[in-house]
Amino acid sequence: MSVTAKVSAISTIDTDQISLEGEIKSVLSKHFLCSPERIIFQENKTKYHNESAPLTADDDLSEIFHLMKNLNIEGITDPLLCTGSDGGNSFSASLLEAIGQFAEKYKGKKINYIELGPEPIKTKFIIEYLISMGVSIDTYCSVDINPASAAYMRESLADILPAASITHQISAFENFRMDSEVFDDLPVLVTMLGFQEGNDESSTMNSWMKNIVKKDGYLLSEMQLMSEDTRQQVIGFYRNPNMIRFSKVAFTRAFGDLDSNYSSVLLPLTQKSGEKVNAMMMIESFTDVDGAQLHLVTNFCLKYTSAQYHQHRVQDQSFDVEFESLTGDNSVVFQLSRRT
Repeated sequence: MSVTAKVSAISTIDTDQISLEGEIKSVLSKHFLCSPERIIFQENKTKYHNESAPLTADDDLSEIFHLMKNLNIEGITDPLLCTGSDGGNSFSASLLEAIGQFAEKYKGKKINYIELGPEPIKTKFIIEYLISMGVSIDTYCSVDINPASAAYMRESLADILPAASITHQISAFENFRMDSEVFDDLPVLVTMLGFQEGNDESSTMNSWMKNIVKKDGYLLSEMQLMSEDTRQQVIGFYRNPNMIRFSKVAFTRAFGDLDSNYSSVLLPLTQKSGEKVNAMMMIESFTDVDGAQLHLVTNFCLKYTSAQYHQHRVQDQSFDVEFESLTGDNSVVFQLSRRT
């Protein structure tokens, strides 16, 4: 397939219907001084699964899973990460503080644990702590569009959970629903970590979470926060070698072995609600056969302020925020909320 045909196949998003991506095209075209047609979007399904064989993993999908694992090894094991100049909570200490609030409520009880976008390092850290606090995991279910994650999650949790209690559903978040044949009527903890909530409009994410988290269930989420004080932390994260490699793998899945140059761009934009928000875009810039410069958006993530993120969770009264734990540098928040 020619580069032109590949661009046409990838850039099929109707920006009149998906206003967030239309807005990103607009701001990036001004940044790169090019027409919006030179900005190409890559849908998640092209990065995280093979449309022709959605249940089959390949080497790229396994590598993507391990790149995210590498990031979380850094996050959980570095005692100074995100502590700030005053020596506040590290990344892992903030996560432990938030999950501790849930553990206090469910000591001596069984729960169902659902993870949206599984990653073994953080998950094992959480589950081991819950078990140490007397919380029993009746069923663990990972939900991921990437089929590579299933075997890795089962292997990583095999020494702390019975094999029969570990399940996996290959599904996009918007399609996942709790199956009554799998999940009994126990308290539920749903986790969505790794800044995943920034990958779509806040209203879209809220609608998905309302459909997934049942009444009185809990949602533990994680967001990288944006302020003048945290700007450099946000920029620095997208210069991590694992993130740069992720972008290149995503590009290669779309265009093969063409040369490309990575950049990360932090720009303000406007959501369809009219709300102003910053967004970090990961870009692979390349030249097509006609000599035209094109820019593939391999990932984008909205970066809310602390106040914005809190307000999104409670704005339609579907969730009550019960606890928020900030890292010492105020760059990451772990939020525990209850479905009302």
